[in-house]
Amino acid sequence: MYHVQVPADLLTMSVIACEKVLIERDDGVPSLIRLVDIVFINADIPAEKRAPFLINLLVQARFKIGVNRACTVHVDLIRINGERIRMQSQEMPDSASPHREAPGGFNWETQVAIIPANTGTVFIEVSLEDTAVRIPLTFLPAQRPASE
Repeated sequence: MYHVQVPADLLTMSVIACEKVLIERDDGVPSLIRLVDIVFINADIPAEKRAPFLINLLVQARFKIGVNRACTVHVDLIRINGERIRMQSQEMPDSASPHREAPGGFNWETQVAIIPANTGTVFIEVSLEDTAVRIPLTFLPAQRPASE
């Protein structure tokens, strides 16, 4: 059984992969365009010649009301063979909410680049201290057009 120790002051953490994140200027609310969980690749191109596939991530965390603290967030790629690669680390500043009645936290938009070596499912894991959220990303061969 896999057990995760959740910091006592963390209410929730999530990560979403998409093509684009738009942040509203007026209120900072994010909008996500085209959620990504499957990517079609040209399997005829050798892995060493494939271009990186860019994925935007929106990482959100909320802490208990009244908690105002900094933290470090890590983004790892877990390859098909289980190999783990640290892609990014980010120091998040104090996270107070502008509203006393609302939980503080952060919305972090970042971008990662993955060059698919094989078809199959990899995982993007985002961690904050001892808490991790994992999302799958599956690379499949592109369907060839039917011959006429």
